[in-house]
Amino acid sequence: MTSKVPVVGRVEAYDDHWRLGNLSDNCTLIVSDQDSPADLVVVRPGRVRAVIEFELAEIATDVDRQPLLAVSGPRPVRSWESLACPQWTSGNGMRPMVTSTVYFAVLLALCEPRVRYGHNVPLPTSSEVARRLTCLDMPVTPRAVDAQIDYLVTKLRVGRGDVPTYKRGQGWKKEAVVAAATAGGMVTPGSYDSRWFRRPVDSVRPDPLSQRVGGRSVRGAPVR
Repeated sequence: MTSKVPVVGRVEAYDDHWRLGNLSDNCTLIVSDQDSPADLVVVRPGRVRAVIEFELAEIATDVDRQPLLAVSGPRPVRSWESLACPQWTSGNGMRPMVTSTVYFAVLLALCEPRVRYGHNVPLPTSSEVARRLTCLDMPVTPRAVDAQIDYLVTKLRVGRGDVPTYKRGQGWKKEAVVAAATAGGMVTPGSYDSRWFRRPVDSVRPDPLSQRVGGRSVRGAPVR
């Protein structure tokens, strides 16, 4: 299958991974893992040697999502099974997190308020997560955020019973995912690079009862 969008790129093979360079001027490349289609890597125009850990993948553009190329990469080294932190490779057989994927960016945005301000802070809505990531040059829609959260529920093997009874309402999936990620050490303050702190938005806010964050009103509360 081919795309009508003009694209120039470069694929480089290494011992245990491959890399993709996007030499296009204004076309973003999307790499999807064929073994786990919800795992995506976004390679923006001008980015070179982006590390891709997928063994079987398809490359498409963000314009029409038509596959441009199928890549059969080298088999990834499985040393994580014995060397990684226990919380990343627990006995439930969970695959390790790929930090360059869209689902991990969604996870970071979900966890950000709790990591910054504590476990009593309300979690952001899907619209707030989408706005947060778009502000960080990772455009995504609220519907796509919901799809990534559903994937995280499956990947982390969490359920409604993993959250307290009073949190088992409509937002239980977010609560379960954030609890697993923060308690398991998958997301920590060190998970956020400088971009996250240069571009604060209203979706990162403390408990409304605290009234203010950095001199700004929270949810309409007046700053005194």
